[in-house]
Amino acid sequence: MQPLRLLHRDERLVAVDKPAGLLSVPDPSAGERAVPELLAEQGLMAASVHRLDREVSGVLLLALDDEALHALQELFRVREVEKIYWGMAAGLLEPRDGQLAFPILEEAGGARVSARGKPAHAGHPLVGERKYARGREVHPDLVLAARQEGELELARRTVALQRAI
Repeated sequence: MQPLRLLHRDERLVAVDKPAGLLSVPDPSAGERAVPELLAEQGLMAASVHRLDREVSGVLLLALDDEALHALQELFRVREVEKIYWGMAAGLLEPRDGQLAFPILEEAGGARVSARGKPAHAGHPLVGERKYARGREVHPDLVLAARQEGELELARRTVALQRAI
């Protein structure tokens, strides 16, 4: 496997471009390496701040020390981190241009509705989706076509992070 692409690195955290198919946190029962283990092979000892599903590609934040890990996890816990999910949907949409937008809602009891499940329930599973596709899987090679490049915006939280850490 190629080295993971670093999108951002400073003395407290690193952001990597996690490819689809790779675990974001170690799972001893899976028998495969995860992002932190691959980073260790690149000389970086880091712990995942949050997780992305195996099937999902995107920006994964990892902390380089315990203080940063706990401070960043707290920001995720209190939902101070804005998450935006992009995906390519299968099928023909009407009208032919535009977008499907699905808010991720929190239901009674704290359960969250899956960002991957909502488009599938509308009849347009995400490219590369297996769990919710129900026989409408798009060939996995097309997942690469669905990848989106984006900017890592940390500036809004920099001051708070420096105080919290």
